Amino acid sequence: MRKLASFSYLKSNRATKARVKISPDAKFLAGKLLGAESDRRREFYADAIVNDLCESAGVPACHVSIQNRPQAHRKNSRGVLRIKTLGHYTPRSATIVVFNKTAIQHKVVAGKTFLRCLIHEFIHHYDYHKLHINSLHTAGFYQRVKGVYDALTHSG
Repeated sequence: MRKLASFSYLKSNRATKARVKISPDAKFLAGKLLGAESDRRREFYADAIVNDLCESAGVPACHVSIQNRPQAHRKNSRGVLRIKTLGHYTPRSATIVVFNKTAIQHKVVAGKTFLRCLIHEFIHHYDYHKLHINSLHTAGFYQRVKGVYDALTHSG
């Protein structure tokens, strides 16, 4: 098991770019998503973006579910936020879940944070199907997230 984890870590860290061609449609949808606040609109745009990315990357489709509730979180013994979960990916069902409300104040998550979380979870899906690894939070993983996010949000 340790060898498999080490292999996944090294492969994840070496892969600094996701092989995904960002379409004009995906960029347009990302712009719409950044301005959306309702869970239904966000789910519509997020699902369309992820479907576009999956098709471009040659990975199976992935379902997106936006939960209109606060992020799962834990506080320390003094009641201070210690950890929060903005979203998660489940490989077995190929499902991305993103929470639409902040952990403590229950406000709508900012558009950029929401899109970054969506792309973060998509890269877990990409890693699982394209790189054939257990997706780990390595430097390479975060470079793949940043590359896709930047390509979606910058013109040119």
